[in-house]
Amino acid sequence: PHRQAAVDQELQLVIAETVGDSVLDRQSLLAQQGLARMALKPVDESFGIDRCHFVILQPITRPNRASIMNVTALPAFKDNYIWTLDDGRSAWVVDPGDARPVLDHLQRQRLELAGILVTHHHPDHSAGVPALLAHRTVPVAGAANSRVTGISVPLREGEMIEVLGTPFTVLEVPGHTLDHVAFLATALDPPLLFCGDTLFSAGCGRLFEGSPAQLFNSLEKMRQLPPATLIHC
Repeated sequence: PHRQAAVDQELQLVIAETVGDSVLDRQSLLAQQGLARMALKPVDESFGIDRCHFVILQPITRPNRASIMNVTALPAFKDNYIWTLDDGRSAWVVDPGDARPVLDHLQRQRLELAGILVTHHHPDHSAGVPALLAHRTVPVAGAANSRVTGISVPLREGEMIEVLGTPFTVLEVPGHTLDHVAFLATALDPPLLFCGDTLFSAGCGRLFEGSPAQLFNSLEKMRQLPPATLIHC
């Protein structure tokens, strides 16, 4: 009961998700939580709010126990954040909706941009790609059917890309969009997953393009991951 209360309380923090010029109201997100609960019964036991990064108010760096890879959350826009992975010298960025926070972080930490991972085409996850490529030409990995301009490494289900010496496997997770993918590193301890807008700590992404069945299957796929997996959403 206490964990469920914590989930419900955190759900109240969800005000809106901005995608381009389209704003989703809280009621829409509340309605869709039911779909997530269908796939992830019970949500708080299957994933747990302590395992899904949700509200990030300042940059946070967490060294992974099995490597020197650091995972940092960079605040962006009003209610978004951008993930970066670094080894102290080079950095990859996940879903750069805005280039400025990334460039500031790279300069502040004296890191060199090495690559970009994109989970889907919505501007709040990809609009910063052109500016980052103007700063430095690096690989940009995303779905083979991605609508993001600049994808140079198109990937499909089960294919891998190496990030700072660690292999990340691509999971196709359509629903929120048709070109949505997630990036999974099972070689790390604990494993890491970057799932974009497929899953949140108390719900799932709105269905812009995919069907309920597609999103349900995507959530089921994620439910099969190792229990210790840290979900970055």
